[in-house]
Amino acid sequence: MASPKTTIGGRWTLLNVPPEIRHEIIENVLLSPFQTPKDITSALSSRQEPLQGWDYREKLFKTWRDGPLHVRFPQDGSSFCYISRATPLLLTNKQINEETRTTVMRLRGQTRIYELDVLVVHEQQFWPTWSFVPVWTQEIDQVDVTFRIFGNLAQIIKENRRLWSAFRIGNGSPPSLTWCFYYLLERFLRLGPDVTRSVLDPTSPDRKFSVKTLNVNITVGEGEVMLGEEEQGSWRELQDIHHYGYADDDGETPPDFQGSRVMRPEWLANFVIEYLHILTSMGYHTAKYGAILFERVGTIRVSVEGVLLHEIELGSVLDKLNWSNPGHTFGHLNRDERLDAFAKWKRNTRKLRIKRNLPVVHHNHSDNTLEENSLGEQGNVELNLLKISHNILIEYQPSLPAESESSTTSSFDLGVAAPISAIVVQPDTSRQMRGRGNVFRRLLRFLGCN
Repeated sequence: MASPKTTIGGRWTLLNVPPEIRHEIIENVLLSPFQTPKDITSALSSRQEPLQGWDYREKLFKTWRDGPLHVRFPQDGSSFCYISRATPLLLTNKQINEETRTTVMRLRGQTRIYELDVLVVHEQQFWPTWSFVPVWTQEIDQVDVTFRIFGNLAQIIKENRRLWSAFRIGNGSPPSLTWCFYYLLERFLRLGPDVTRSVLDPTSPDRKFSVKTLNVNITVGEGEVMLGEEEQGSWRELQDIHHYGYADDDGETPPDFQGSRVMRPEWLANFVIEYLHILTSMGYHTAKYGAILFERVGTIRVSVEGVLLHEIELGSVLDKLNWSNPGHTFGHLNRDERLDAFAKWKRNTRKLRIKRNLPVVHHNHSDNTLEENSLGEQGNVELNLLKISHNILIEYQPSLPAESESSTTSSFDLGVAAPISAIVVQPDTSRQMRGRGNVFRRLLRFLGCN
């Protein structure tokens, strides 16, 4: 029988178990996923009511009201309203707090991955639930978002015959479904995985979250049956009818060919990809909304049933943005301010991406903030810079002339983040390679590395 000194009321306590067992318990708690709703029925009672009276101009967000109206987070205190796994442990007592922090540092890579489960409800609403949040951190390595399609619009149209499709194109605005995606993304980047209503106060600070890789996977909910591939045209036609309200003035209702079957996940994925490209074009209408993606996201990947469909590397897209006509970008500013504002934003965004450990690509463009002559004379140089705390990881990959590729190679790849003092440029007998080594040293000086 256990000694009274090690038990309370004859039971073991967390503080009295052997340290190695306690550390394993803490690790298991941190890496345990949260419960997610199985379907619409199991999630319905836990959802917040849609936000009414939303005025995006007075809030922290830039999203239009269609986003908050159609995205329903869990209610405060409900069974699906979670905080991070680390939070209760950190608040237990000093010893558990210290041991939890030590475990988080040891599991660093695994605790910087978040998972979000989203029900796509009747082609109209998103019901998100955070399913894996080990610890709060502003710089996240990866966020895996799974969209599960449940139901279709025809199933609920009888209750509201004037209900419009979320795929409709508005009066000068994109379909409301684009604002659902945008609101989900913007809210996370500004507030993190906090789903409480209190954070929507206009005075709430921007918490400035960033993520290196955003994985979006779209699938069909368990038990749902998809439409056939050949029915896409009929499905799109039905969305066009919903643009004007499902029922005509004479009360006639279009035939219900869809039944209970749901849209195919690739249709939704292609819709997302299309509007992601529009958003990241930083065009006349989209620059105001797309800027935050470049400032806080590294790469976006869109998959269907786990199979990668499309990838957007925002560092590369940023490098290629080069507007010269004020009529094409930053339409929310006065015309004579747009090009200067765009150039300044691009420079600052590069700096922000480096600071937030997001990849950047530099070519010899006119707005390059590096030493253009020093880098440009060596050919097209691609740099991937990641500042990590007091460490720095640098990949140096010059694009050599075709005739030189077979005879000379160059690569500075540290493999892992190494202390600045450990970065050494090895001498090379080749004159061409010595020249590139000098460029590398100047780059280190530019970054403040002696």
